[in-house]
Amino acid sequence: GLFFTGNSWICAKSKKKSDHIADAFMYRGFVIFKRIFFTGFCTNCIIILFVQHCLEYALYKLYVRFVTLYIIIKYVIIIAGRFIVEIALKNICKTYQKGKNITKVLDNFTARFDGSTLYAIQGRSGCGKTTLLNIIGGLCGIDSGEYFVDGKRMEPNNMRAMLDFRRNQVGIIVQDFALLQDRSVFANVELPLKHTEGLRRTEREQMVMEGLKKLGMEGKARSLPTELSGGEKQRVAIARAMIQTPKLLLADEPTGSLDAYNAEAVFQILKQIAQAGTLVLMVTHDRGLAERCDKLLIWNKREQKM
Repeated sequence: GLFFTGNSWICAKSKKKSDHIADAFMYRGFVIFKRIFFTGFCTNCIIILFVQHCLEYALYKLYVRFVTLYIIIKYVIIIAGRFIVEIALKNICKTYQKGKNITKVLDNFTARFDGSTLYAIQGRSGCGKTTLLNIIGGLCGIDSGEYFVDGKRMEPNNMRAMLDFRRNQVGIIVQDFALLQDRSVFANVELPLKHTEGLRRTEREQMVMEGLKKLGMEGKARSLPTELSGGEKQRVAIARAMIQTPKLLLADEPTGSLDAYNAEAVFQILKQIAQAGTLVLMVTHDRGLAERCDKLLIWNKREQKM
């Protein structure tokens, strides 16, 4: 009918045009559906990715805070472990016997010493000041009583245990310097490190030179003690005592044999050491220096006062 009847042809042509219109509408609908679908899908993906990113960021921030807190706690523990918080002596009794004569030096002595503090200990001769330092430093035992370091009970009569404590945590300064006269300044300061395992020679040399530099004695490293003044000898003794950064520094008359200028210089060094975190116990007869310490302990055999 397409070729014989014009109307039929027209109808056929109209039908074909209708098919095109229908197809166009169907295609347009598909495009619209596709856009709606993919737009929604992409939107959902964006939302999912955004939520995922937020969660990852929150977890990352939580992780960073946790790691930071861990590092802070770790280093606080390490730093706190370097310093003694408290030394406690309870009812300490100590006597010396020479022949039939018995001398009671400490009779139920009780005291507490806090870290990062410079203490001056004063009293008449023979009242037990040096004996007290010797007990705290593990150089002599006791007859009775209790001795605690940071709450841990020590064994003053166990010389082996006290030797380890003294080597690792205690520095000692005495009035006459106790330097080896035939050894150089460097060798004297290095001496405590000889007992430290795992230290190489280069590490020891670095530690010694740093210790001497802090006290302004690096230029005298190769000198002998006989070539030094009294103040310089005491600086070397302090460098030796502090070479391993001890928790506790015992100073028995550190300024007793020095002139006023050098005594003041040594006193200032001890103050700086205490401020840096070390507990410093200083026996001294110098009232002027004692009154400038953080705390003053005065006692004799009958009375004690902090």
